[in-house]
Amino acid sequence: MRASTVLLAAVINAAPFAAEAQARQAASPAAEAGLPELHVVRRVSLGPTYSCRPPADFARGYAGTALFLSDASRSRNAPELLFDGACGSLDTFSANLTGDDFSLIADLGPNVPIEEVSAHRALNWRSLATAESFSRFVSEIPVVEGHTYAVVLNSQERRGLFVLTVNRWVPNVRVDLSYAVKHYQLLRTPSAFAPGFSWENGNASRGVDPLVRVEGEFLVVEKEVLLNAPVSAVWRAFTVSSEAQWLAPSMEVEARPGGRWGSRAPGASAPPVPGSAPVLLGGGKPRKEPGKSERTAPGSPTGLSGRVLSLVPLEQISVTGEIEGSWVTWRLFPLEGGKTRVVYTGTGSSAEWKKGYRKVVDELDAPLARLRARFPAQR
Repeated sequence: MRASTVLLAAVINAAPFAAEAQARQAASPAAEAGLPELHVVRRVSLGPTYSCRPPADFARGYAGTALFLSDASRSRNAPELLFDGACGSLDTFSANLTGDDFSLIADLGPNVPIEEVSAHRALNWRSLATAESFSRFVSEIPVVEGHTYAVVLNSQERRGLFVLTVNRWVPNVRVDLSYAVKHYQLLRTPSAFAPGFSWENGNASRGVDPLVRVEGEFLVVEKEVLLNAPVSAVWRAFTVSSEAQWLAPSMEVEARPGGRWGSRAPGASAPPVPGSAPVLLGGGKPRKEPGKSERTAPGSPTGLSGRVLSLVPLEQISVTGEIEGSWVTWRLFPLEGGKTRVVYTGTGSSAEWKKGYRKVVDELDAPLARLRARFPAQR
């Protein structure tokens, strides 16, 4: 095991020296190959699994079942990761997809923030000099929701390293991923590499677009933020009025189904709270969509007027959305080191939601920045 880990480390260890030599060459080959930017978290949704598709879909190649990291891999139809699994069987990630491909993947485990996975820690997350601490790389590995993985790319045409986290997984149907590329180099002539390799760099969440998907008649959009605080502290920021001011001025929260979730300008009277909340399904969707009288008013953050649909203490809270026919769920995931990942999920089927969801999600940037500011990194 130790020998194989050393071998994998040697494959990657050559990367910075090759990159240093190549840095003196023109950058045009990298630009032409559409190589990925390093150390930046991206998001993607794959599905269904490659082997659980109608026969006609196989004529479309990988068609949404695989992750391509560069224009070069797309043009050669050579993905870096495959979401696979026969119908009704175990879903897997495969990194070894062609005859000369010796790429391998390792499961780093749960509660591993992708923002903190450097190239060094991808090989040994806990940085401990014990045999069991080194990552165990294989060619195919089971998909587990909440786990983070490291993939070493090693083929005749490319080598590199990227990491990914499974944010959500529906067996045989879909997997939602966050991923960041740590090193990427094309070995064919002319060779090209993505600049910026570092053994120690983590991954920045800048440039992360919201993940948008369609589930039947519903359009679902997700956005996330990593906070330097335990779940208990973050939960109070959603359920205690005095600590929820990051969301909107004069924010008032009644942490119970049917309770108030809103704010108003100083001196304004409190709007009436509607009646009982709709019964929620297991996935957090109401049996009926929130009606016009149950939604929060779009526009000014000083005029939010909504209610709590459901909540699971320390895990999630669902509330009416800003646009008619939509609702929002905030989910909290504990991570190592006393950190918490918060995922915003907006769901709706109305024409208003499908037309206006982008504006709503874009306007989340300011309150999420205020939320992050509440929990600064510990020095």
